[in-house]
Amino acid sequence: MLKTKTQQQKNILNTIISALPDNRPITSLQLVEDFEKCPKNFQPINKTYDQDQDADLYRENILFGKRSCRYLCQSKTEGLPDYILETLKVIGEKEVLPEGFSQLTRTADSEQKAWRKKQLVYRLAKKGVAKQAITDVILCSRLRQAPDGFILAGANSIMLKTKTQQQKNILNTIISALPDNRPITSLQLVEDFEKCPKNFQPINKTYDQDQDADLYRENILFGKRSCRYLCQSKTEGLPDYILETLKVIGEKEVLPEGFSQLTRTADSEQKAWRKKQLVYRLAKKGVAKQAITDVILCSRLRQAPDGFILAGEINGLLICYKTTLVAHRAPPSVPSRQSITDLERTIEDLKIQAAHDKPLHSLPAEPVDHDYEQLLPSYQLSPNRPAPRPPAYSTGTLNVHTEMEGVPFVLNPALCKYSYEIPTLYAADSATKDYDFQLERQILCTTKTTNAQNKNPFFH
Repeated sequence: MLKTKTQQQKNILNTIISALPDNRPITSLQLVEDFEKCPKNFQPINKTYDQDQDADLYRENILFGKRSCRYLCQSKTEGLPDYILETLKVIGEKEVLPEGFSQLTRTADSEQKAWRKKQLVYRLAKKGVAKQAITDVILCSRLRQAPDGFILAGANSIMLKTKTQQQKNILNTIISALPDNRPITSLQLVEDFEKCPKNFQPINKTYDQDQDADLYRENILFGKRSCRYLCQSKTEGLPDYILETLKVIGEKEVLPEGFSQLTRTADSEQKAWRKKQLVYRLAKKGVAKQAITDVILCSRLRQAPDGFILAGEINGLLICYKTTLVAHRAPPSVPSRQSITDLERTIEDLKIQAAHDKPLHSLPAEPVDHDYEQLLPSYQLSPNRPAPRPPAYSTGTLNVHTEMEGVPFVLNPALCKYSYEIPTLYAADSATKDYDFQLERQILCTTKTTNAQNKNPFFH
């Protein structure tokens, strides 16, 4: 009775599709006396939303004769072209019709008077102008306020859902339809399901009939009835442990090896079971072969539903659980000394091979003029010829040698093939030719050099 992954995916998709509401706006409303005679392309609202009871709006109480009924019908294709239902309102039968609203005066199937005491009126709006669109109308017999996502139209518990609100609820509907595949980590038993421990969810309704899921089922005529409700959690319990399997055994039966049991209720410390008991086995996440993701109780079914496994039966209730396989990641292997040595040898071989395959950079050919050398990344930085000697005499007035001494200032031979016309910046005239350099001679005559070999010939 295990469900395959493909079947489960198909069922999830069908659940999502069925959970998505019809988002088209309602275009027309009608009232009928017999819901089976609803006009073509109209759907009758003949059942209440909250209790699935008869949704007759007339509710006529008569002892004899045929009872007259009124059922609301809605359509998403009929009505005025390009007009949609924008809002609903309940008013008194003799109350003045609000501006812009329309009313139903007769039943569509029998031409009888539509309402008594109160009536439902509606307002249509053009698609391009309407502020909102009504997508669903429901009737509730017990609820005194509108359910989530609906707006109360007035008395008779008529509720409407607008398109804007419905769009907000679509994502929540899809999320709630998807199963929670996290593994269960802990179980508890309580006497009152409203006193369920923190972060635990009580299983207080049966899966198949939505009835009370009391596992004790004590039949007493007088006094308070004792109950037992199962609770599950996906966050509490022993760290890194998950629920692996469930089993129902007799109350006095020996506990199977590796299993645990619930002996007392969590809220009242009462005895947990009678006649039969539910036991479970926990396993560490890295060791567990499977994980239980859901537990249900069935009151009418005699076998587990599709996708569930039967754990056993307690007081007429079947306990079933759903499992999923746990994926294990293999731990990384520790490299041996031999593998490390082989790896080192391989790296050395690759280095030697790379050195042989690498082409040698040849030195650039020496140019005819050695005043400039073209430096490449592979060129030797040590000079192939000695640097020129410094001049025999000092050309500086202070006889200070710098790093630039001995470097010839010549034009790069690569630029010799280009001809440049240097403009004349200064033209000598007759006045400049008669300059006697008297100031320069005076400076030279008063300057004494410190170099004994190179005396200043102008110094006296």
